[in-house]
Amino acid sequence: MPRTYWMKQAPTERFEADIARRERLYNRSKELGVSQVELIRRMEQNGLRTTGSELSAVFHGTRHGRKVDAMLDLITDILDEAEHESS
Repeated sequence: MPRTYWMKQAPTERFEADIARRERLYNRSKELGVSQVELIRRMEQNGLRTTGSELSAVFHGTRHGRKVDAMLDLITDILDEAEHESS
């Protein structure tokens, strides 16, 4: 959970839900054995360029915006596919 004392206002429900989604995706990638390198490679195959530091910032909640939303949606799709392949 990010530190709230430096934020202009306390986290909202949407912010907390966003952080929870990021944590779920991060944990799910670890459980499925999908590395960040693999996520970056698969995102680039789908036309979304990113770096390891940017992906880490997304998972830890320090990046926001449309690109981050697109990344989270794509990560969800990649992990769904990995889960389907492993079963």
